[in-house]
Amino acid sequence: MMRDVTDRVVLVTGGSRGIGAAIVRALHAAQTSVYFTYARDRDAAQTLATACGGERARVAFERNDLAEPETFAGLLDRTLTRFGRIDALVNNAGIFAENPFDGDDFAAWRAGWRRTFEVIFSVLRISPGTPCARCALRRRTRAAFADASSTSSLAPHIAAN
Repeated sequence: MMRDVTDRVVLVTGGSRGIGAAIVRALHAAQTSVYFTYARDRDAAQTLATACGGERARVAFERNDLAEPETFAGLLDRTLTRFGRIDALVNNAGIFAENPFDGDDFAAWRAGWRRTFEVIFSVLRISPGTPCARCALRRRTRAAFADASSTSSLAPHIAAN
């Protein structure tokens, strides 16, 4: 059961497909303003925003590569500019870079996993020498945090092996 989130503002990373899209739809149904990100599929993001009523329903989105440390601060700025506050962050962004277990290219394997973890953990701690994204958000708002993830991105790789 979800708490009453009417008239709240929630930032959802990875909100255009799967679990993220379901979260966006549920929040929209609960009369919440939602700012969500997508990484690759603009059409999916636009379709979701349109289904939620777009501007009328207080739904906005942007493409954002959370593996890049400097992008989170800008994302906070744009969300705060658009809605005036952030009441919660749902960290759902994640990718799975193709990393064959039986390949000969160790450097490619390592790079793929590094990219996967950079995206997943970017909101937890951006990178050495930069502030924790959650800390930056906490300094500017009183937002609550939730982390979500799925293994659906693994399915094609597992099925292939």
